[in-house]
Amino acid sequence: MNPFENYLEFETQFIEFLKTNLKRYLTIKKQKTKIVLKLINKKSRSSYLTIKFLEDVFTQIKTKQIADETILYDKNNYEILVQRNVVMGPMFMSFDEKQFEKEDKINNLSYDLSKPSIEYLLFLFINSVESKEIILRRFRLEEDIENIISKNKKDGELITELGLIIPRTMTLRISSKEERTLSFFEDISDSFLFSIAYNSKRSFLKVKNIMNDSENRELRRMQMRRRRTIDEIEAPKRTYIRDLLSHYQMAIAVRIPCQQYLSFFHILEHFFEEIYNDELISEVKKTITMPDFSYKNKKEIEKLIKLITKKVKIKYDNYEINEIEALNLVLIKHINLNKLKNSLDKERVSLLDHYKTNKVSFSDGKCIDFSMNQETVFKQIADRLYKTRNSIVHSKSGNKNRFRPFKHDSILIRELPLIQHISEQIILATSEEF
Repeated sequence: MNPFENYLEFETQFIEFLKTNLKRYLTIKKQKTKIVLKLINKKSRSSYLTIKFLEDVFTQIKTKQIADETILYDKNNYEILVQRNVVMGPMFMSFDEKQFEKEDKINNLSYDLSKPSIEYLLFLFINSVESKEIILRRFRLEEDIENIISKNKKDGELITELGLIIPRTMTLRISSKEERTLSFFEDISDSFLFSIAYNSKRSFLKVKNIMNDSENRELRRMQMRRRRTIDEIEAPKRTYIRDLLSHYQMAIAVRIPCQQYLSFFHILEHFFEEIYNDELISEVKKTITMPDFSYKNKKEIEKLIKLITKKVKIKYDNYEINEIEALNLVLIKHINLNKLKNSLDKERVSLLDHYKTNKVSFSDGKCIDFSMNQETVFKQIADRLYKTRNSIVHSKSGNKNRFRPFKHDSILIRELPLIQHISEQIILATSEEF
């Protein structure tokens, strides 16, 4: 479905985009035949967009359909926003936009992975207004805008120049001489991006939700935000468990959400057997020291055996513990709920509300209501963490609750602050003074 019902709505939203992103640097005025953009500090310099140009672009967009906020398509054309994943390959590897223009003469398809089309840029600009996202980069923005306006560009050239200052913005365009379905374009676009990754070790990811992408960047910034400046950092006064630090450094270093999550989870997992065994020993001691326990009483011995076999299962000559119970015990021993709640509440993204009202959709991890009693909250946290971890690790095709890379990344990113704050509390709680 295309949300633009008429040209005036299209034009109004485009002007709103310009004002939202550029009002600090430009005056934006609509005249009878054009929209004029003038530099505030150098009023003699200006560029403009003709109403005729905008009407023509609107006519082209209106004939197309929109899916997942970032897909613009019809029966013969498909264009989607993509971002370079810099984890694979050298971070500053140069990119030749013509390198990924391919034609499939057998199937009558052409592929173009490069800067967005004029139609797509205007579509993206207006969609960003809907999501209330400022998409033009802030670093050196004033200088970039001044350079663009100074060139006296107009219409398509001006839109293209503005598109160049949106960070990491590229699209994949597929054209077909035959009529195709959206499902076909989705499948073939995945195949094309896989071919690039397989043959060049360069990974490009589809961006399917502008709002999620905005929120995810905020969560990323939140994760990476330093608590102190370098000058404010004190020399260490405590020692920490070395294995935990290795997992923590890995989680902070990688940029792939599922790897981050598992690295943080390894910090919790480190204590599973130790704490679970301690709890089992404590329960056995409690049972055998009770005044009514007698090793001569067969029923009492059977009760003790049931207790142990319930807690520990034998598999392939090894014993297995109840991991979700072990996780719950780790949380009870090392986590201060009030501190955890306060840490999550301080973040700019509303995480407490999110955890309270939303399950983890791909893993069915429970909601967490921090207002409930401590025992219930710890069980809810353990369930959410453990099911999410299992979803990432176990990828059997028959498993309904499995994590799908890229498709579920935007959901998983919201789970990272919870497990990160828990991991940090555990590292600190298990540290020792010099």
